[in-house]
Amino acid sequence: MIALAALAAWLFICLPLLYSPAWPPFDWLASLSVAANIAQTLTGIFAALAFFGYLQQKLQRRWKIERYLEDERRSAENGGLGMGAKSIIHLMGNCSMTEAQVLEAVLGSTKIRSWVAADDEGRAERLFFQFSDDAWRKVRNQPSRRITRR
Repeated sequence: MIALAALAAWLFICLPLLYSPAWPPFDWLASLSVAANIAQTLTGIFAALAFFGYLQQKLQRRWKIERYLEDERRSAENGGLGMGAKSIIHLMGNCSMTEAQVLEAVLGSTKIRSWVAADDEGRAERLFFQFSDDAWRKVRNQPSRRITRR
């Protein structure tokens, strides 16, 4: 982007110096205004492209974890090895993501169910995730807890 701004500045400021004196006088203020408008437009375009790239990465991470957990659940059910629940450390290693990326992808998904495993004293020890076809329906159909004043 800086290179484009420099090119625009060179075109509108330095290029008129190469013209012959027979040309009409050059309006420096108008050319500077045009260069600023071009830079502003390019900045907006690059910002929009960066935003859509960010959204695409976010969706790809979520789809990757959903596919992985779905495959793990299917293979675990077919092999009789449980329900295919995986911890966050397991997902970090197999999906090549950081903890924050895994949590963002998993908690943003409507197809992944999560729960906490407690130790003997009742404290949270691990966080497990499992692919579930009806995870969103279960959450959506639960009655809400409303506080009523009397």
